[in-house]
Formats: sequence, structure tokens, C-alpha cells
Amino acid sequence: MKKLIGATLLFLFASSMVGALASAVAERVVAAVETVGGPVTIVASDDGSEHVALLNGRVRLYRAETYGVEDAGLKFEKVFGSFAKGQDVVVLSESDGGTGCRATYVLMAVKSDGTHYVTDAFGNCAAPTYAQRGAKLHVKFPAFKGTPAETWVYDGAGLSKE
Repeated sequence: MKKLIGATLLFLFASSMVGALASAVAERVVAAVETVGGPVTIVASDDGSEHVALLNGRVRLYRAETYGVEDAGLKFEKVFGSFAKGQDVVVLSESDGGTGCRATYVLMAVKSDGTHYVTDAFGNCAAPTYAQRGAKLHVKFPAFKGTPAETWVYDGAGLSKE
């Protein structure tokens, strides 16, 4: 019985390692930035169906489907190092590759201990401008194709629409 359990455990371990190696081979690094909590990396699946933002190569922060469209996916837009409260703030754009909407945006805050905050996608498809005022980051979007202008504020703890 011990041999059967041992063989089963060995098989399960080997299967998990093969799966881990297969998933590592099935991705390619698109871009990376360094933060106080470790690198944030954007990886793309080899089949082009998705981009994933990872912290330290293993913590999934955000996933975007790309459907194999060439210009679709995640891109680093702006990095605010040494942001208030000992965190770095990374802004990513998420595009579906179409021409109707340039992109929506995702904000990630990473602390030195690896804790992190990730927003849902926000924005009105326009290209934003950024203004850091003390412990707040203002992300302003001009009016775009019939959508009104909007401003979002990250205060070190959360993101809200002004």
C-alpha cells in the first residue's frame, strides 16, 4: 500500500511539473518594469489569446483577452516610483486592437512587502494625462467621441471617479 501511495504521489508531482513547464513554455515576456515589491511582467500566451500581468513572475494581477489581434493586449503606460505610503504605482493600458476605443486603463499599486491593489478597467477611451499632487494621482481623460471628460483619483488606498 505504501508503494502505491508513493507511486501516486510521485506521478502527481511529475504531472504538476510537466504542466508547469508546459505553461512556462507557452508564454513569452512582452514587457517588464521593476517595482518596490518586485518586477511586474506582462506575458503573452503563444497563441496570442491573452496577456497577463504578473508580480514576481507568479502572482496574477490582471488578465486581458486579446483574441489573437495584433495590437490588442496590455502595455505599460506610466510608472510612478516611490509613490506615497511606500508603494509604486503602475498604469497599464488595455486595448482590444480596434479603432473605436484607443484603450481603457488599469492601475496597480505595489508595496515593498508584495501586497498590491489592482483596479478594474477605467477611462473613456481617450488618452489620459497624469498629475501627481502629494499623495494623490489624478488621471484625466478629455471628452472622446461623444463621451464626456472624466477624472479619476488614486489616493494611495483606492481609485474613485471625481
